[in-house]
Amino acid sequence: MALTSITNIKDALQAQFISDWAAQTEVSYDNDDYGPPNDDTPWVRFSIQFDDGEQVSMGGTGSRGFRYYGWIVVQVFTPIGNGKTSDNDGYCENAKNIFEGESISGIWFRDAHIRYVGPDGKWFQQNVNAQFIYTITK
Repeated sequence: MALTSITNIKDALQAQFISDWAAQTEVSYDNDDYGPPNDDTPWVRFSIQFDDGEQVSMGGTGSRGFRYYGWIVVQVFTPIGNGKTSDNDGYCENAKNIFEGESISGIWFRDAHIRYVGPDGKWFQQNVNAQFIYTITK
């Protein structure tokens, strides 16, 4: 797939997550009308956030490179009271492994890490952040 728009970049990233996550938990996506489950079912929120960009090569139309950056954020929620090393750590490792050191359709990942957040209501939360980079030629 040619990287030509934010939409097809989001589609590629979300499709990879859906495929590799394989329904481990319920998932909330950007712009979903989703509320956390009423029971103690673990769940994640998947978000794609775009960041800076820069021109990386000169030339005529059709040969100039523009590099862009962004972040995948997977917020992992498990029932509070099971301890920090509960299923939350396992889900975070699984999410990190989807992106760490990988490339998807010309989108490259680096700096994947797990960030402690802590209690959030009845949920314990940690986030998986993975920076992505892609280049578009114009």
